[in-house]
Amino acid sequence: DCLTELAKAYNQNLQHEKAIEVLMSHDFVPCEGGEHAIADQYLFAHLCLGKQAMNNGNLESAIGLFRKGQVLPQSLGAGIWNHCKLVPLKYYEALCLEQAGKKADADEIFRYIATIEIEYFSNMHLKELPYWQAKSFIHLGESIKAQHLMTKYLSEWSKIQYIKDNGYFG
Repeated sequence: DCLTELAKAYNQNLQHEKAIEVLMSHDFVPCEGGEHAIADQYLFAHLCLGKQAMNNGNLESAIGLFRKGQVLPQSLGAGIWNHCKLVPLKYYEALCLEQAGKKADADEIFRYIATIEIEYFSNMHLKELPYWQAKSFIHLGESIKAQHLMTKYLSEWSKIQYIKDNGYFG
């Protein structure tokens, strides 16, 4: 728990390399529910480092970081319960591929994201999946589908925005 929190602190302080270093320095044995706590820090660090590389114009490095973030090292003892947790990494990988002129490869990823079923577990692990899907539809040239999707979910989200969760606020 302490090492996971240290990695989280490094991530929050924009020291993503140190977060990865901490995570890779230990063989984790997470208990029920702890798998995602560890995996989330690894995914987030790679997402941020990949976006930095992308913003600096280093597309190949960014693609490598986004792809590496999608494969959890065995030493983390972590797994991903729902593949939607990988969507932000996949989306930015597709953006880089598109910018690198590999439109067919990018579109394959955008199509994958756009067709993920929104269900109980995706809502639990990536509530903003419809946002990523709408952005993917836009890249696929299907802006009407994107608009319909966002209109539907913005309406739903606005209804629950101020509902208190008795578990959290209790």
